[in-house]
Amino acid sequence: MRNVFWATLALGAFTAQAASLNGYWAGTIVSKGHETAVQLEFTETGDTTTGQFWIPEFGWISNPFAEVTVQRAKFRALRETDPVFGFEGTLSGKGEKQRLSGDFVRGDFRASFSVERTEKPELPYAIEEVRFQNGDTTLAGAVYAPKSPGRHGAVVLLHGSGDNERWQYFETADWFARHNMVCLVFDKRGNGASTGKWLDVGFTELADDGIAGLRHLQTRSDVDPAKIGFWGISQAGWIMEIAAQRCADTAFFVSISGGTAQVEREGYWDYECDLRAAGHSEAEIAEAIDMLRRYNATVRTGEGYEAFLEWMQPMRQKPWFAKLAWVPRPPDRINQQWYRRVMDFDPEPVLRGLNLPMLFIFGEADDSNPTAEGIAMLNKVKAETGKDLTIISFPGADHGVRFPADPAAAYPFRKRPEAFWTGNADWLRQRGVMAP
Repeated sequence: MRNVFWATLALGAFTAQAASLNGYWAGTIVSKGHETAVQLEFTETGDTTTGQFWIPEFGWISNPFAEVTVQRAKFRALRETDPVFGFEGTLSGKGEKQRLSGDFVRGDFRASFSVERTEKPELPYAIEEVRFQNGDTTLAGAVYAPKSPGRHGAVVLLHGSGDNERWQYFETADWFARHNMVCLVFDKRGNGASTGKWLDVGFTELADDGIAGLRHLQTRSDVDPAKIGFWGISQAGWIMEIAAQRCADTAFFVSISGGTAQVEREGYWDYECDLRAAGHSEAEIAEAIDMLRRYNATVRTGEGYEAFLEWMQPMRQKPWFAKLAWVPRPPDRINQQWYRRVMDFDPEPVLRGLNLPMLFIFGEADDSNPTAEGIAMLNKVKAETGKDLTIISFPGADHGVRFPADPAAAYPFRKRPEAFWTGNADWLRQRGVMAP
């Protein structure tokens, strides 16, 4: 989904030239007496300013502003995300004593912030821009490499559905590098600086992109080539399973909220959740899912679409139809053609054939993936095959394994529990791919 992200910072009565944002700024955001750290960084090159921000408590690490302008004493940055997200305030002081202060805004939330220009702290890892190939496709990314000596375990971060740029995974890359693992994060094909188009391929080609990243890491002197695996969320679960099936050098994988349902079945789950939340009966939900199945049959075969539209007309009068917020599209549309390639993928037979450590982490309040069904399938596979398969689940957590904030909390933002990260770390250490 393509959305709009903007941040605005009024710079008092300074001119655009005088109000230079160049440099690194650090300070706090304060809401209801609770302080949380925030950093902003801007780089000016000629007439162009770029920037990024960090709010570590909520997992926003090196999130870039796509466009930064200072005009008539006002600062503006654009980013494709939702909801509206930004900073509004004034620039005060001179030289190294300059301060930006005002309001931090996200949607309807507003809190005060204040940052001062300061030296940027040194990271415990290096960030190296890289390019690697999967056939004719060039994949662009970055390697987060710990500064500690010796060879390290390593991980390739794989993508969820839709468009994905590398910055969406900087929180995870930062975490791995701080825990002494080399991490490769890259732009999904057709995004950022990567070539190709993910809508033109299926899961196998996306898995091969990940394998190409693994092969790239194998060439590095700071990586143990026998300790490289995959980590990813949602759709990445299916992709890493195929990658492990196709690449015997895969040492492990960690799947977050994905990789356990047949693709078409998962596609119905969010509709089921929405209809249940709206108070519709199980009979009504079954009727809605039957309609979606009939539509997907036209996508699968490319035939019968006009007949389906005629059959569907009475469904528009059903009390549940408007809640679906769903519109059928012709099977020859590009998104439908892409879905045809992947809709019948079933992970269970693949998992039964794999022989490597596998960690699955879930939020039990996931409205995108049928967690309970997935856990049942995994437990059956483990019981019948004895695979090294570990399940961690968090009651009340969502698809991103984040918990909603308490209504009285200082900040209304969802957060991952510390146990999410310690669960990753403990499992990786037990498998010998992360240093103690």
